Order: sequence, then structure tokens, then C-alpha cells
Amino acid sequence: SMETRLVPMRAAKGTSVSASEMKKMEDEFVKHVELWGKRRRDFNDALATILDNLGHTKKKMADELGLEWDTDAATGKLDTFRKTVDTIKRKRAIEARQKKFKRLVA
Repeated sequence: SMETRLVPMRAAKGTSVSASEMKKMEDEFVKHVELWGKRRRDFNDALATILDNLGHTKKKMADELGLEWDTDAATGKLDTFRKTVDTIKRKRAIEARQKKFKRLVA
């Protein structure tokens, strides 16, 4: 059952991560996922401009230059990572509103 599978996890003595360390890791994660997405968009925009001017197809240009596209798995990971980034940003927004509310009440 699920309970028996959870017992070893609950008994594990892993290293704990402080709130400040977790925030720092989340900030780095958000930064890198956003950078990945930006670079991908920039490349695709530049490629589209080049293809429009040359009249080549994307496949023909990729074959000539030896370009490789992201696999479906990588694209899926980027989508999953973006959802995680959105969750982190929502969590931070809620924390900021709660902090602001506490200051207003105090």
C-alpha cells in the first residue's frame, strides 16, 4: 500500500535545506528556465527572419547547417519547468501580499 511505501521516506534523515537556501535555489531555477526560453525564442525569431529572406525551408536550412532541434522530451521538460516557475512566482506573490497585509494590520 501507499503507507508502506511512505515509511522509508519518512524515516530518512536527509539534509535539511533552510528557507533562505531554498529561496536562492528557486531564484536560480527561475533565472535559468527563463533564460532557456528567451534564447530559444530569440533563435527561432532570427531563424524565421533568415528563412524569410532566403526562401529556404526550415528542414533544408537545418540540413545545410547541421542544426538539431529540441526533442519532444526537451520541449516537454521546458513546459513542465515553466509550470514550476509559475508556481514559484505565485507562491512568492502570495507571500508578498501576506507580508504587506501583516504590516498594514500591525
